Amino acid sequence: LLAGAGACVITVGLVLISGPLAHLILQKGSAKSVDIHALTLVQSLSFLQLPFVVGAAILVRTVISLQFNRMLVRVSIVAVVSNAALDLLLVRFFGVGGIALSTVLVQALTFLFLFHIVKGLFVTNAVALAAA
Repeated sequence: LLAGAGACVITVGLVLISGPLAHLILQKGSAKSVDIHALTLVQSLSFLQLPFVVGAAILVRTVISLQFNRMLVRVSIVAVVSNAALDLLLVRFFGVGGIALSTVLVQALTFLFLFHIVKGLFVTNAVALAAA
């Protein structure tokens, strides 16, 4: 819970400084305003995946510790297929920002899928322990 809250705070901070950071990165070259705007958009959207990545990393370790590794293969397949489909769909509407948005959505989907799996594993184990 603390890791997720920390990731959310860091994410907000990174999104807020994304514009100035993009200007700093591109100011030395011959960057156009459009380039800086595109970088700011992609960078901001990419930062949004941070809480989901942190949460998913914790949940993956939980699944591994409970020895349900085969579930991770299913999650990975869903993530790859979802990412490819959303990339193709969202790039049409949002350009390169759509690819970053797709990644955020897939990370959120992966986190929710893992959370559902872990929750189910704990409920199943709790019922089995209560019956024993």
